[in-house]
Amino acid sequence: MVRRMRGLLLMGLTTSCLTTSTPPPTPPPTPAADAGPFTPDDCKRSPDEATSVTVGSGAGVYMDIEDNTVMTWEKGPQGGHHIWVGVRMKGLRQSGTITELTVTDLENPAQQVILTRRRVPFTYDRDEGGYCVLKNLRVQLDEDVDIQTLQGHHVLIQVTLTDPDDSTAEAQRFVQVQGPVDNG
Repeated sequence: MVRRMRGLLLMGLTTSCLTTSTPPPTPPPTPAADAGPFTPDDCKRSPDEATSVTVGSGAGVYMDIEDNTVMTWEKGPQGGHHIWVGVRMKGLRQSGTITELTVTDLENPAQQVILTRRRVPFTYDRDEGGYCVLKNLRVQLDEDVDIQTLQGHHVLIQVTLTDPDDSTAEAQRFVQVQGPVDNG
């Protein structure tokens, strides 16, 4: 009996040693209170990253352009005439960023005419250097005006981006538009 009691006692000590020597599971780390729910993406790596936006051309690929670049319009399959615009940005969300695009004719002697205004959320494609691009933005120039009246005019392309974190950035480019006019 004494032997049996000794065995139970030793077994109890061994079990209690095993139990006390095993550390309790570590809870997952909690984010800092001021960090908020921010999660980085390809275009916005931190909540306080500086924003950068550039307007370029965008038929198939994004290309930087300078002010006064000549952009040639194309006639679309439904009769409208359009140019292709691209946007390159960083410091704003890759998905859900609202892209507002406004094109204004600056050479109308009576008044400046807004040729196009669009406000749409897009998902940007990853680009090199931490940038993201949006290409193939089709901008119709003759929704409310005769295309012949725009031949050789300078237009202002303005882009305003607003991401789901309420970060915003703007860019603009002055370009000259021209192209073939269908007279028939």
